Amino acid sequence: MILALDCITILFLLVIAWQDFNKREISLVFLILLFGAIITKAFFQLEAGEWLKYFGINFLFIGIQFFILTVYFSVKNKKITAVINKSLGLGDALFFAVMSAAFVPVVFIFFYTLSLSLTLIAYLIWKIISQRTRKEIPLAGSMGVQYIFLISLHYFYPSISQYDDNWIISLFYK
Repeated sequence: MILALDCITILFLLVIAWQDFNKREISLVFLILLFGAIITKAFFQLEAGEWLKYFGINFLFIGIQFFILTVYFSVKNKKITAVINKSLGLGDALFFAVMSAAFVPVVFIFFYTLSLSLTLIAYLIWKIISQRTRKEIPLAGSMGVQYIFLISLHYFYPSISQYDDNWIISLFYK
C-alpha cells in the first residue's frame, strides 16, 4: 500500500513540476490531490495525533518564515508588503503548506533548507549558462523533484525516512 501511495505521490509531483517548469503556475487540484496522498501515507505510518502535532509544528515553521519575510520586505520597501504574489507565488506558498504535512519536523526543516538551497544554486547556474531572461524560479516544481528523489532514496536506503529523524541526527552526531 505504501508503494502505491508513493507512486501516486510521485505522479502528482511530476505533474506539479511539469506545470511549474513550463507555465510557472500549478494547479490547485493537484495540490489537493498531493495533500490527500501525503496524509493517507502518513496515517499508515503515524498515529493521527502524532501526525497532527508534526504538521502543526511544520506549518508554524512556514508561518514564521512568511512573517519574517513580510517584515523584511515591509521594512525594506517602507510600507506593508505582501510576500505572496510579490516575491513568492501563491502556488509556492500552498506547496509549502502541503509539504509541511509530509515530514516529521527535523526532516522537514532539513528538506526545506536543503531543497531551497539546491534550487537557488541550480537557478543561478541556469541563469549564467542560459540566454533566457525569465526571473521566476519554479520553486514548487524544483522542490517537488527533490521530494521525488527523497521518496525514491528510501527504497535504496530504508533508514532514510520522512517520518523518522534518526538518519539526519546521525549525520551530525556520530
